[in-house]
Amino acid sequence: MIALIKLTFKLLSLPLMIVCAGLSLLAKLCSNLSGYILSPLILFIFGCGVYTVISQQWNQLLLLGIIELLCISALFGSVLIETVFDWFYSILKGFVQS
Repeated sequence: MIALIKLTFKLLSLPLMIVCAGLSLLAKLCSNLSGYILSPLILFIFGCGVYTVISQQWNQLLLLGIIELLCISALFGSVLIETVFDWFYSILKGFVQS
């Protein structure tokens, strides 16, 4: 009886695994693309920050620092989402294989 109930949950988890694997692949693709796009932007903002320190424009330095932190947190967030999807997929995979 328990095996039959477990089998139904395993069958219901298969579409969820497919969706989770697809979202993980999409998140990985977005993470790589955002790395290629945001990395030069972060480097440029850092260079502008060095210039504002030399010219002592502290208000602009604060704004550039906030923008830089937002870019870095966007990169970190995309990797975090990718990791969560991979973790959820591995949990479902372990459940189906048990």
